[in-house]
Amino acid sequence: MRDAMGGIFNIAFLAVFITVISGYLAFSVSYNKAFKVKNKIISVLEQYQHNSRDAQEKINDYIDKIGYNTTTDTSKVEKVRNDDAWSCCKGYCVKWNYDETGSEAGIPKGYYSVITFVKVDIPIFNKFLPYLSFFQTTGDTMTINATNTNDKVCY
Repeated sequence: MRDAMGGIFNIAFLAVFITVISGYLAFSVSYNKAFKVKNKIISVLEQYQHNSRDAQEKINDYIDKIGYNTTTDTSKVEKVRNDDAWSCCKGYCVKWNYDETGSEAGIPKGYYSVITFVKVDIPIFNKFLPYLSFFQTTGDTMTINATNTNDKVCY
């Protein structure tokens, strides 16, 4: 009987170990995709220099191509959007930050802040850790000369 109980303990330990490792690998893949999408958004925004319609088209094509699992949890997006400057769509948010010290000759300068979200569908994590900033990646573009600062990246 002692050997049977030891075998059950070993099987349970192995099942927990496999579950933890699988969850970690799934999270790593999801985080990696969010990081790649953030970097692509930043490079596209720098490339198009505030031409938001073309930039949004290229960003959405890349998101569809890479298979980025966008977040459907609006509470995460609302936690980030504490003012109207954030423009959110398809699992990322973009904010234009006006640089008052860098403007010259009437041409506004500034930079974009970008946030992408990591989708985690593990019920235990979603229940106990819903608003951690660990589940998002952030970044900023270089300084951009804006032609029209009223344009938003997401429509």
